[in-house]
Amino acid sequence: MNDGSLWLSVSAAVLLSGGLGLETLFTHRRWTPWFRLGMPLGLEPLPVANAKKVDEVHESGGICWDMPEPDLVRFWVKRGSRAAPLLLHGSFELRPSGSLMRLRVIWAPPLTYFLAAAWLAILGGLRGEGALTGVIAAVLLAGVLFVYQRSAVVATRAVRYGLDASR
Repeated sequence: MNDGSLWLSVSAAVLLSGGLGLETLFTHRRWTPWFRLGMPLGLEPLPVANAKKVDEVHESGGICWDMPEPDLVRFWVKRGSRAAPLLLHGSFELRPSGSLMRLRVIWAPPLTYFLAAAWLAILGGLRGEGALTGVIAAVLLAGVLFVYQRSAVVATRAVRYGLDASR
């Protein structure tokens, strides 16, 4: 691996662009397994009373959501919206609790950012610059997780409000 390897730079750019393209396709085609993949939000929104299945796509503040199954709500950022970062997506699992439905929130930033950070740390380590590139990768991931998690909270509020309003 030479300094300034053009092949390495071009191949990394193509792979990362392809990864974001694939994630965009999964999100905008609303592939349900993609929406179930993610991390728990860590906050539990207030339960909703009897959320009934709706067939159309709803929008609330730039956040779109639908219910493909009676116990699942998918959410994503509307294309072109500035309400949340690009490709934020997730789902709510609706769980009966007495007369209410409890909401378990799963959210996810684009996974390509994690691959980019791993690529940076690994190649930096192979070149003997792991101390620097590892720190850069960690800061990149911390920033992505911070921004996307805060936006997931905002999206959760929008969808929770939308679920209440759709009854």
